[in-house]
Amino acid sequence: MAEVLSPMGLRLSEEKTGVVHLDEGFTFLGFRIQRQRQQGRGKRYVYTWPSDKALTSVKHKVKAIAQQTTNVSLGTLLRRINLVLRGWTAYFQHGVSSHTFHDLSHYVWWLIGRWLRKKHRHASRGSTYGVGIKSTDGCGQTHGERAALPGRIQGSHSLPVPRRENPHPVGRVRGAPTRLTPRSSGEPDAR
Repeated sequence: MAEVLSPMGLRLSEEKTGVVHLDEGFTFLGFRIQRQRQQGRGKRYVYTWPSDKALTSVKHKVKAIAQQTTNVSLGTLLRRINLVLRGWTAYFQHGVSSHTFHDLSHYVWWLIGRWLRKKHRHASRGSTYGVGIKSTDGCGQTHGERAALPGRIQGSHSLPVPRRENPHPVGRVRGAPTRLTPRSSGEPDAR
């Protein structure tokens, strides 16, 4: 292998290079690659998921952002955290990452709750839970559940959501005429 790499100006690092069985698995570019049995079946497949080192690294980055200061708004904090998480999840989306993403989401939710309790020290725990976060779907419809990511910040720093006109105003149905029968000039107005 060294003979092939040396004309290109590359060399193998002996401490990082090893031969392992695929059942033992290995870490490459932040992914853990290992052959495992599929749950509920006897077939074996090669799975890739984010390595523990990569997950720990992104958790430390998010924690460092949250520990910088409490003198910023919740919206600013969420934007900073989202920048890190968007890039990390975009890189690892091609593996079997849903469990890792769920664990990371839980960790970030807990971290933001801790940040809110630190920022609002004199408030009760129940009053700070979910403060300033409203879950929305893609159309801007607000739901009752509270979520940190993705979410829309509410309050004075919230972004305006364009309002759509109701396609079916009260009393009108699409395609129905506005008046059922034309009025004659001598007929009194029904209003």
